[in-house]
Amino acid sequence: MKPRIAIIAALPRELRTLVAGWPAHRPSASDGCDIFESEHAIAVCAGMGASRARYAAQVAADAGPLSMMISAGYAGALDRLVARGTVHWAAYVLDGETGDRYDTADAGPGLLTVDRVLSADAKAAAGRTCGAEMVDMEAAAVAGAARGLNVPFRAVKAITDAVGDGLPDISAFVGAQGQFLERAYVFHLLVRPWLLPQAIQMGRRSAVCSRLLAQELEKAIRAAQP
Repeated sequence: MKPRIAIIAALPRELRTLVAGWPAHRPSASDGCDIFESEHAIAVCAGMGASRARYAAQVAADAGPLSMMISAGYAGALDRLVARGTVHWAAYVLDGETGDRYDTADAGPGLLTVDRVLSADAKAAAGRTCGAEMVDMEAAAVAGAARGLNVPFRAVKAITDAVGDGLPDISAFVGAQGQFLERAYVFHLLVRPWLLPQAIQMGRRSAVCSRLLAQELEKAIRAAQP
C-alpha cells in the first residue's frame, strides 16, 4: 500500500463535505470511531479532546503507512484579525497544558490547544498570554502523535467563533468517548427556546466551515500526489 495522508478530526460533521462518497466504517459499535478511506487519504474521527485525538491518530497509523498527518476541524479565534468563516493552516501548535510547541512548514496563525471550550473572556486572555491566534482541543495531541511516528504534521482549522463570541457550555453533552451527544443537546434546546437562535447560527457557520475545510484538504491531497 502506498503511504496516505491521515486526516484527524474530532467529529464527522467537520469533514462531512470532504468524505462524502468515501467508504466509511466503524471498527466496532462501542468504539466511537468513524473511519473514511480513499485511495490517497484516511480520515479518522474519534471524538473531542486530546485522548481521543491520540487514539484516532493511532487508528490511522495502524491502517497503513502514512505520508503526513493533518489535524483538521473547527477552531475559535483568539485575535480580532482572525475572522469567523475563514480557514487557516497553522504555523505552529502550542500545547496549553505542557507548553510543547510543534512548528509546521506553513505560514499562518498560531494555534493553541486547550482542554475545554473557552468563554469569550478566556479566549481574549489566552490570546494575550500565549500569542496564538486560534484555539482548538485536539491539534497538539495529533502533532505529538505525528512526531512519535516521524511523519510530517500540518493543522488546518476553520473559524466558527470570533474572539468576542460567547459559546455554550457543552461539557454535559460530551460522551465518554468524546462524542457530541446531539440528541441530548437538541432536547436541551427544545426546552430552552431562547437558546435556539444562537444554536441555529452556529450550525450554519459550521456547515460553511466544513465546506471550507474540504476545499483546503482536497488541495493538500492533490498536492501530495506524484
